[in-house]
Amino acid sequence: MKLDRLGDITSELSANLVKSIVLPGGFLEWLSKPLAERLRDFKSGASGARSGEAADPVRIVVPAGPLVLIGGTPAPDEAIVAMIHLAGGRAAKLAVVPVATQEHARAAEEAVRYFARFGMRNIQVLDLTTRERAESPEWCADLAECDAVFLCGETAAIGLAVLRGSACARTLQQMMAAGKPVAGMGGGAAILSDRLVIEQDGHEVLTAGLGLAPSLVIDAYFTQESRFGHLVKALNKEGATSLMGVGLDAGASVVIKDGEAKVLGESSVTFLDARESTPASDQANYPPGAMCGLKVHVLMDGFGMNLRTRKPVGPPVAQAVNER
Repeated sequence: MKLDRLGDITSELSANLVKSIVLPGGFLEWLSKPLAERLRDFKSGASGARSGEAADPVRIVVPAGPLVLIGGTPAPDEAIVAMIHLAGGRAAKLAVVPVATQEHARAAEEAVRYFARFGMRNIQVLDLTTRERAESPEWCADLAECDAVFLCGETAAIGLAVLRGSACARTLQQMMAAGKPVAGMGGGAAILSDRLVIEQDGHEVLTAGLGLAPSLVIDAYFTQESRFGHLVKALNKEGATSLMGVGLDAGASVVIKDGEAKVLGESSVTFLDARESTPASDQANYPPGAMCGLKVHVLMDGFGMNLRTRKPVGPPVAQAVNER
């Protein structure tokens, strides 16, 4: 290797290392102050944050295990096949959990049909329809025995009421940490979020999800239900700008593994990165919730998103073989 190229690589690595350092909000501004002023700030507990404000470090955390997120019906065949592969093949034991709906039988039947048509037969429907069941050691044991889990339903708020903070939710986290894949479709995908938007008393509120998809705010039926503005408002909430929004269209999916999200299906997935954005609602002529500098990536089948760097990744380039 040439020495001048080695120098370029070293400089590039150093630059990337600096970019990867996580600093609390306002730290650089505090560091630029005179030493005496910094010492006064430190003694008063204000180092790096404005008075009365807590430091808000940028969080970029990736899921512990494989995740498959589906925007809604129709589920892409590629996503179902990917889930079967991640589970260990058609002989694997799959738990179908119709938790985010009041029509449990219909949602479960639809989910079972998706996997059965590809030859999967060892499918167990777990009707986690009540909080009592979600806290039951027996139901946790049944869940833990499975090789993969598929959460489904259209209404995220129903799923959260049953699962959030429950013993079964902790079992799901343990399964993911052990490398077992978890999938969600529609509302079942949204509840896997770090945080998500739900309707409460006629208002949309940002609330905690199950946390299986850390640093992500997931929204389903994104284009079909015109959810772009809802997701932007969610990222504009206090403490949420470090999160990444994921808008899943019906018919689209994202497979997340080893910190990279790959898009599968005929529809699109929209990624919103608000880390460099600023709220504009305090400026004239801007409505509440407006943001400036928001990065929007609309990705199609084969494209990916590196969740650590927040940079899109193109599909593999097919190498054409010319026979002459």
